[in-house]
Amino acid sequence: MLLRLIFLLVLCIGTIFLNAQKDTSYLQYDQLHWSDIENAELSKAVTKVIAGTRTEQNLEDLPFTVFVISGQEIREHGYHTLVDALKHLPGIRVSQPGSGLDGESFMMRGLYGNTYAKILINDVPVRPSVVGAMPIGSQLPIRQAERIEVIYGPAATLYGADAASGIINIILKDSEYPTFAQADIEVGDDNLTRLTAMFGGKFALGKKTIKIKMYGGYTSFNDREVKYDLNNLYNPQQYENVLGLNAQDIIQYEDRPNYIGTTGSTFLSALPHLSNYAGFTASLGAIELTAQRMFRADHSSIGLNPFAVSYADPQSLMGEEIISNSIVIRKEYRKWDFSLRFNSLYYSITPLSSYKYVLPQFGTVVNAFALGFLGDTGTSPMMNIPQLVDSLYLSGSRYVASTFNDFSIEFQANIRINENISLSTGLQTQGGTGGGIERFRPFPKNTLTGVILPDILVNPSASFSSITSFMEGYIKLGSFSAIGGIQFFLRSDDLESDEIVFNPRFGLLYKITPALSLRASYSQAFRYPSAFFNNSSYTLTVQDDSFNIQIGSQNLEAEQTINLETGIRFTPSKDISLDASIYYMKTTNFINFDVNNKGTDPSIFWGYNNDPGSFNKLTGGQISLSVRNLIPAIKLGTEVNLNYSQGKERILQVDFENSAERQLQDLPVIRAHPAFIGHIRMSLEPVKNLSFFLDHSFMTNSWTRNMLRITNAIANNSLEQLENKGYYTLDIRSLFKISRQLNAYIDFSNVFSNHYAGIDATEDIDALLYNPQAELRISLGVNFAFN
Repeated sequence: MLLRLIFLLVLCIGTIFLNAQKDTSYLQYDQLHWSDIENAELSKAVTKVIAGTRTEQNLEDLPFTVFVISGQEIREHGYHTLVDALKHLPGIRVSQPGSGLDGESFMMRGLYGNTYAKILINDVPVRPSVVGAMPIGSQLPIRQAERIEVIYGPAATLYGADAASGIINIILKDSEYPTFAQADIEVGDDNLTRLTAMFGGKFALGKKTIKIKMYGGYTSFNDREVKYDLNNLYNPQQYENVLGLNAQDIIQYEDRPNYIGTTGSTFLSALPHLSNYAGFTASLGAIELTAQRMFRADHSSIGLNPFAVSYADPQSLMGEEIISNSIVIRKEYRKWDFSLRFNSLYYSITPLSSYKYVLPQFGTVVNAFALGFLGDTGTSPMMNIPQLVDSLYLSGSRYVASTFNDFSIEFQANIRINENISLSTGLQTQGGTGGGIERFRPFPKNTLTGVILPDILVNPSASFSSITSFMEGYIKLGSFSAIGGIQFFLRSDDLESDEIVFNPRFGLLYKITPALSLRASYSQAFRYPSAFFNNSSYTLTVQDDSFNIQIGSQNLEAEQTINLETGIRFTPSKDISLDASIYYMKTTNFINFDVNNKGTDPSIFWGYNNDPGSFNKLTGGQISLSVRNLIPAIKLGTEVNLNYSQGKERILQVDFENSAERQLQDLPVIRAHPAFIGHIRMSLEPVKNLSFFLDHSFMTNSWTRNMLRITNAIANNSLEQLENKGYYTLDIRSLFKISRQLNAYIDFSNVFSNHYAGIDATEDIDALLYNPQAELRISLGVNFAFN
């Protein structure tokens, strides 16, 4: 590995001394000249964001909680995934790994960020509507970002109903230099290999100038350092106890065909990861074209327990491909500017995505129900059902499939009446067509030529259509600035039919001095449930001795999130900045995992449900303080991000009894959300061109998301069993500036190899007791940037 790095380092250094071929193309002076470069440098002095209003605004003028992660920070601190970048923001908790299905995961304002935050690249959404959560790995172009804009709280007025916990907008680099390029090479533990690159520039095309940039990246490693606490985490007998099956002679996990191991000890293979992406952007005059492909694959068993799935096959992967295409036409006319955007998003689960099931919740519930240990079937036990279930759904490798197309057309108009008043309005039509996520397939989809296999479980339709319009205004009167807007939303799908909602947003900012401002805001969002929740819910029924399994939820409805927030922003000098806020956020009709035994016929349901009385609410405060040059001689600086909050949830209780009504359970906390989250970063340059960055993260205890564990613990009055211990981690990065264009670095993640829990992979009964996070990992590499 060291020889490879030395070779690459010499190669990159050598490029500095190479003379480029002289450009003989003719460029007119008024189209590409020194002012292009000069203006680009001057514009960096003021932080501007797009996501706050969908038009470029100064950050200091926005009455919302907004953080901007700069491109310089991304490169200095070695962020490669979106979760890397979010990890140090106030109130954010991350999990690396998260799960095979979702990749890396994060919590934001007490909500599962992969589901409740909207993620965009250059203002274009990239989360497919058919998934329950955005899968996150190294497939997003983080290294090529000029900045990442993070807005806390709902922003449905501008971005749609699924923007509940916040907006994350990845803005790609758009240099005004004639040419630019950058590249990264990194190697590390577990055969980590990472490559990223980007290049582009401005070129003459007749009398016009075309801007082009191309970018891509590749990441792979062979395993994850998460195999510890073996007698607890990876012991199948622990999960027999959780499920209450140890006393029943219906399940013998050792006899399951896919189980490999001994009693109490399962075999653990490697847990590999692979990500890659490629993108292209070209703009000519008023037209801009963007195309990008993103791919990620992780071991499908990550975060799941060995009673449910097997860890024995390193080729049991869960992967997906996302292809995003966008064409935007922009036009300016006097005080008006218009844009017309066409977006398409293609999502496909890779053909060989599969699980090796031992006995997941699907098989456990079906077997226990059929044999009379669960619910009241009113019939004699059906002894042949377990063998039939194994044959149809669980034996061998079971493949996952989905192909879905999202598309949208959006028109937006902005008018700047004067320097202090502007108005934005827009109209969008959106739709999607394709299949929801299918599970338990005996063969990969469309792999048997000339053979048509019937679906063993028929998914409900995942297609939908919607129309959205919005209007938002900005006004500045002296020291006051205000933003107010409203969104009209109409949607129709398999769950909702022509449901009309309104999503308002208001914000007020008062500048006491140019350096000190106060702000307050209110916003809300109606979030429609993804088809994922409908396709991940099952009902078992027995009628006339006939055993049936049906996919679909029980009247799943939209969630509503409201957010009230007030804050202060203080920037007394270029080296000191402070942002503090207090907030209240509540989501009603809150969706959670549910098991119930309801219905006129003997039946049992498990999957996702909500209730008008269910909610998730969080009250808290956060502070972010940044100080540079505390000791100028060594450029000592620090950044402190602290968040303290108290939350509650009222959720549907897992209920295997024949209760007359659905039961709601009050929880004194928000699951997987610590009361205190802290991040402290220290940076220094003790020797010229040699910098060190020390990142400290610490959190208090948090509850598991596993609903069955919660129900059992509350029934037995043993709440201490639900807590995952708080933790502290330290990451260290050393960066050496070889030249203005070339850096070398070495990273130490989780220096002390602390063992701690991340965010649970799922909230159903298939999750591990806790989600182990990686021990110490070391990597080193070089990065090169030209212009």
